[in-house]
Amino acid sequence: MIRALISICLLAATSYGAEVPTYIVIGQSNVGTPATNTMVYNRGSFPDSRVTLWSGVVGSLNLVSNQTLRAPATKHWGIEMLAGQVLADWHNGENIAIVKVYKGGTSLHTDWEKGNTNGEACYASLSNWFASATADMAAIGNTPDVRGVMWMQGEDDANDGNHATYYANLTNFIADIRGDYGTNIRFGVGRLSRFAAWRAGLDTVRSAQEQAATDISNVYLVDSDPCHIPWNTASGRHDSHYSQQGLWDLGLRFGHGMTQEKRGTLGASIWVRDDGWSE
Repeated sequence: MIRALISICLLAATSYGAEVPTYIVIGQSNVGTPATNTMVYNRGSFPDSRVTLWSGVVGSLNLVSNQTLRAPATKHWGIEMLAGQVLADWHNGENIAIVKVYKGGTSLHTDWEKGNTNGEACYASLSNWFASATADMAAIGNTPDVRGVMWMQGEDDANDGNHATYYANLTNFIADIRGDYGTNIRFGVGRLSRFAAWRAGLDTVRSAQEQAATDISNVYLVDSDPCHIPWNTASGRHDSHYSQQGLWDLGLRFGHGMTQEKRGTLGASIWVRDDGWSE
C-alpha cells in the first residue's frame, strides 16, 4: 500500500515581510513516488536554496526535516524538484514556496471532492496543511501568493468505473481550487500516461483531461507519454509509477507549462525532449 504523504515544501528561508510566490502540487502517488527506491538528488542540485519546503505525513502533526526526506531510501520526492528549479529561475532568483499534498490510490470523484467526508478527505487535508504553511510564513512576516497548481491524478478514476464523470469532476475541482486559492491561478493537468493502457477507463480520462485544458481558461495540459515508466516483468506490464528519470522529465514539463514556455504541438502539452529524459 502506498504510504500517504503530504508535503509542504520549505527548502530555504524567504525574505521578511514579503508576498512569496507559492505553487501547489497535488494528486496521487505519481506526483512523487518513483518506481525505483532512490532518487539522484544531486542531478538537479536539489534541494534548491531558492525553494521553500515543509513535509508531513497524513494524519500526523510532525513535520519532517529536509535532510530526512533526502535519505537514499526515501521515495517521495517528485515533480517539485525540477518544477521548483524552473519556477525559481522564472522568478529571477526570488525565493518561492511549494505546497505539496498527495496520497496514493485516491480518486477525484470522492477523495478529492471538496466537502466530501467519505474516503480520504484529501481536499480538507490540503486546506489544513496550507493553513499551516500560511501560519509559518506569517511568523516571519510573509504571506503566500498562490500563482499556480500542478495536478497529477486520474489512475484510480480510470480503473474504478468512474471515468465517465472525470471531466465534470475535474471542472468542478478546478473551480473549487480557484475559489479557495485565487481566481486567476494557472492550473496544470498532467495527462495520464499511455503506459497505463491496462486501466479500463484510460482513454476516457485522458480525453477529459485534454478537454479541460481546452475548455477552461489558463489551464494547460502536460503530456506525460514520453516520460519513462519501467516495465515490470512479473506483472507483464508497465509499473504504475514513473522511474526517477521519468519524474525529472515530468517535473520539467510542469514547470515549463506553468511559465508558458517551451510549448509543444499537442494542444497545450509541454515537450522538453520526447525520449523520456530531459537535461
